[in-house]
Amino acid sequence: MGSLAHISTDRRFLIREVHSLGHMDVHLEVSEAGSLLAHFRVKPMLLDRIKEVQSKDQFVAKALEDPQGRKGKMFTKGIDGVLRYGTRLYVPDSDGLRREILKEVHMVAYVVHPGATKMYQDLKEVYWWEGLKKDEAEFVSECLVCQQVKAEHQKPARLLQPLLVPKWK
Repeated sequence: MGSLAHISTDRRFLIREVHSLGHMDVHLEVSEAGSLLAHFRVKPMLLDRIKEVQSKDQFVAKALEDPQGRKGKMFTKGIDGVLRYGTRLYVPDSDGLRREILKEVHMVAYVVHPGATKMYQDLKEVYWWEGLKKDEAEFVSECLVCQQVKAEHQKPARLLQPLLVPKWK
């Protein structure tokens, strides 16, 4: 009887786990051979967050009313519903989204703390917001790791001069 209770709890656990997979848009299917197949689609969450924050932002409405931007680039709303400045995503200043993007770009494992110039070059290819360069420079200047590793780029003043040896005590 104890083994039946064990099977029953295992089955309830399995049903609960399969149900939770359904909430994550994972679709399960039994093939003709009797094996269980799982289908899921990976999509970027950051783009969805940007779209959600843009829907609440006043700048988006103003930009769509007067789409002519600086330097001849236009504000457009793509088929995905996200406002872009030229080809770059507009990131509103709410929910800490800008700070999160700066942190991700600066501390991602395969880049490992790029300097301000490299980080700005990477950011400006994908994202846009007013004051991007200033925000990025402040973020890098506040990074403790970057402050500790920063190398000194100055030439030595001159050769060392010997100290005079005193004749008296």
